Amino acid sequence: LTTTSQQRDLSTVPHGEVARFHACVSGTPKPEISWFHEQEPVKPNKNVVFHYDEMTNVATLIIVDAFSEHAGRYTCKATNAAGEAVCTATLAVTREGELTMFPPEFLQKMSPEFIRMGEMTELKCQFHGDPQPSVSWLKDGQPIMRDPDFDVRIRANSSTLTIYYPTSYHQGIFACHISNKHGEASSSCTLKVIDDENKTLPETPQEVKVTEEESALVEEQILEEELDYNKNVVQHCCSIFFFFSFIHTFIIFFTEYNFFTFISLNILFVNLFFPQ
Repeated sequence: LTTTSQQRDLSTVPHGEVARFHACVSGTPKPEISWFHEQEPVKPNKNVVFHYDEMTNVATLIIVDAFSEHAGRYTCKATNAAGEAVCTATLAVTREGELTMFPPEFLQKMSPEFIRMGEMTELKCQFHGDPQPSVSWLKDGQPIMRDPDFDVRIRANSSTLTIYYPTSYHQGIFACHISNKHGEASSSCTLKVIDDENKTLPETPQEVKVTEEESALVEEQILEEELDYNKNVVQHCCSIFFFFSFIHTFIIFFTEYNFFTFISLNILFVNLFFPQ
């Protein structure tokens, strides 16, 4: 099931004139055709006419008298048991002496890609807008400036970012940003690089920035750990002292305490609590 627009992505008609949209539709079984204006279903009336030519498989939407409320994005949707397909176009309606101006919009957005290491790849976007939108490319939120790894080409309604020799350094989120005085839009995708064994390469480590608050929090945690350690050492030493005092008192009470007994107790103490 396929649909193909038979006109430019942007059509401009004078106020009160006829506007036509044509879409070539093919599919088996015969598809059902639906039209939408700004994602809202279009219903036929005396000013809006639907037509489908079974000989040429062309679906047509006719607006007999186009006014400002008819301007916007139109979508033709074909549906059958095998699936659905859509095509879109934009209508601009102008008055005499009036210029057509509208915010930028993507006609073709980027999608996530897996590319092989070392093989040149291109990221492409199609868009329109009036006045002509300005275009910029970003990687991981940072503008792509002049870089021998990248080549940015900008045409009237499209832009291409070429990566000549992809490596793990080129993995990340790429975005194309377009803007004019009426608005702005962005399209982004995630790029992954795979090796000869179809394994995703590890990402290049990014610079880690620590704020003053995070640094103070880490220092506080280290200080608390040192205090806990010192507390445990003191408690351990006290336990050793009381245990040794108990043994010492026991021996004095039940044995004849002399210098040799004192030396023996100290050797026992050292061997028990400070083994080699």
